[in-house]
Amino acid sequence: MKLWFRVLAVVLCLGGIGTVGAQEEAPGIVAVGGEFLMRIRTRGSDPSIEARVDRINERLVPILSIQDLKEEDVRIEPFGKTRYRIMVRKRFLVDVFPEDGRANGVSTRQQAEIWAKRLRYVLPRVNYQFNPNIQNG
Repeated sequence: MKLWFRVLAVVLCLGGIGTVGAQEEAPGIVAVGGEFLMRIRTRGSDPSIEARVDRINERLVPILSIQDLKEEDVRIEPFGKTRYRIMVRKRFLVDVFPEDGRANGVSTRQQAEIWAKRLRYVLPRVNYQFNPNIQNG
């Protein structure tokens, strides 16, 4: 039953099932390892939504290489007077602006909690897991 709701949620977020053009149909999607993380609806301090998504994706690369990520590694910190910052261990991932909350009909803090909750679920499941049986080099 849970799988059915999960599939339905992904389909609704992506606006339908399809491989070609899914990003064009649902701009602002941030996903990793085939797992939906968040949908960016505002540009924040970036020149465009696409630029903001690109920056988030760039920040995700080193975060995903952290060994043994845990749910508690994702935290929300106040940043300035009106926004929140989502951190993964000591690494900055995304600022949550009042516009992000308004775009989704929630407060800035509530939007930060929504994104952090999803990150806490997905990141530990898709990040690098050390395997002593694989040798580098």
